[in-house]
Formats: sequence, C-alpha cells, structure tokens
Amino acid sequence: MRALPQGSRPHSTNLRNIGHRSALPIERGSDMPKYHFEIIDGYLLEDPVGMDCQNDDQAKVIAHDIAHQIALDIESQTPRNVVVIDEDGTEIYQTPIEP
Repeated sequence: MRALPQGSRPHSTNLRNIGHRSALPIERGSDMPKYHFEIIDGYLLEDPVGMDCQNDDQAKVIAHDIAHQIALDIESQTPRNVVVIDEDGTEIYQTPIEP
C-alpha cells in the first residue's frame, strides 16, 4: 500500500506504472482481457492479480459490486474510489465507494 498526499490521487492515466507489478508472475490462461481493481482512499491499494473480464462494461459492473461491498463492510468518512485499470495500464473507469 502506498501513501498518497492528503486529498489527492495519482494523476497519471497509467496507474500500472505505480508499484512493482512487473515482478509478479503473470499467467494468462484466458483470451479475455485482464482488469485490475485498485482502491484509492488516501492510500493506493493495488490489485496485483486482477480479473479476466469480457470487456470494459463487465469490468465497470464488477467495480460497482466491489464498491458496494466495501461500503457495507467498512464505514469511512474519507472519500474512497474503486479504480479500474485495463491490461494496458490505463485507467478506464472509477466509481465512488459510498453507502
């Protein structure tokens, strides 16, 4: 987990450059694109494994599901978001985590 300055988030549209994901072995058992679901709440919680999704639309639905579950499980006054990163490292979507 990497601390971010108060009230900010990474400004890069290529969040895959943050951290050391390249050191992890990547297994590709599917032809579906891989998406990563990062959590930003003052810190960046990276998703080093990711998930195969059919397309961007399915990844957005999953991001909403993740955000909903986090909102139910963990109360917070800090603004939080689930950020979807495609396999090229580009941020394609983000949704707030709110009740």
